[in-house]
Amino acid sequence: MASFTTPVTTAPIYHQSSRIAELEISVVLTAEEIRDEWLDLQNTGIATPYQSFDWVKTWQTSVGEPAGEDIRIITVRDESGSLVAILPVSICRSWGATVAKWVSDSLINYGMPVMGLEFARIASDNPFQFLRLVGEVLEGVDALHLGKQPASWDGVENPFADTFTDIGTNRTYLTNLPADFDSLYHEKRSARTRRCNRRREAKLMSFGDIAFGLPQTSEEAAEVLDTLFSFVQHRLGKQGIKDPYGEKGRTFYAALAQLPTDSPLQLRPYFMKTGDDIVAINMGADFKDRFCCLVCSIIDGSQAAYSPGDLALSKTIEACCSRELEIFDLSAGDSPYKFHWADETVPLADSVFPATATGYGYAALMLPQLSTKRVIKNSEWLWGIASRARKIAAPMRVGLSA
Repeated sequence: MASFTTPVTTAPIYHQSSRIAELEISVVLTAEEIRDEWLDLQNTGIATPYQSFDWVKTWQTSVGEPAGEDIRIITVRDESGSLVAILPVSICRSWGATVAKWVSDSLINYGMPVMGLEFARIASDNPFQFLRLVGEVLEGVDALHLGKQPASWDGVENPFADTFTDIGTNRTYLTNLPADFDSLYHEKRSARTRRCNRRREAKLMSFGDIAFGLPQTSEEAAEVLDTLFSFVQHRLGKQGIKDPYGEKGRTFYAALAQLPTDSPLQLRPYFMKTGDDIVAINMGADFKDRFCCLVCSIIDGSQAAYSPGDLALSKTIEACCSRELEIFDLSAGDSPYKFHWADETVPLADSVFPATATGYGYAALMLPQLSTKRVIKNSEWLWGIASRARKIAAPMRVGLSA
């Protein structure tokens, strides 16, 4: 007679948190369904502008719904039924798997739940257990790919920090804003640089009087946005880089520009003119005492020789100081002008969490790709080769698309 050995039971690798087990995790399909609760939670808790109600709803109504995008708003409630966290995700196909990523993933600089402080403590008990439960409520999803996550936000630790599977390709840069811009300018820019900037400004004035500010009408805002994206498309095209915004990005930012003036999120497309020509645009968004840069570019004309972008950036920072904002967020990406102004560098990371066997395959394919991108971007030599290759290939791509 055959004999059978009783399997040995072992404890889970990670302790199971009873507090996480008590959370109610569910999904709603539109941001509007939980509008008031969302606004209350982002106001009293932790939220980046990219997961704020206005950002997500505007993307959903202007881009997501017309394109048939599968957006799911993960809601987390405590035992009393109070909303304690929101994770807005979009479902897409990638590397043969169905994957949940942050809503408008290609346009965001940060990804993090909207959450209360108590949830941050609860989720940090066992973030793997929490993500497993999230995977269970996201029907048909093979993996969660929550990218661009900071280790903390406004002094609160990201509860998913232990789940980070790779350091992100980019990092962001922050400047703390004093009330007095002049003191900041003298601290960050040397006397020699300030003299050079005055000479450049004088040269720019030879093209016409310099004017700086925000659009005053919806028609002027539309003109500024159109000009900005034409600048971006032209300048990146010369470098062999595909326009990262496309029609969806343009539609989305145009819709953000139409938000009511009392919305917590406000688009600020600062622009600078010499005479009648727009020569530089620094578009960002105000959210909770922080200005977050989104898109900036300059004219590709004779004025470009005198660094209109540097002057427009200084004027944008000055405007934020005068409005008593606390942080100027220079956004993701390594650029020399950010090094000059930044007080703090914020590394970003990705969490790739498989929910099914197919999800493990996705992780196995995605993680080496993320690591390769990071190595290339952090190597001056490799990045130089990649940049030169793009420039060489750019005319060929233009010819093929013509």
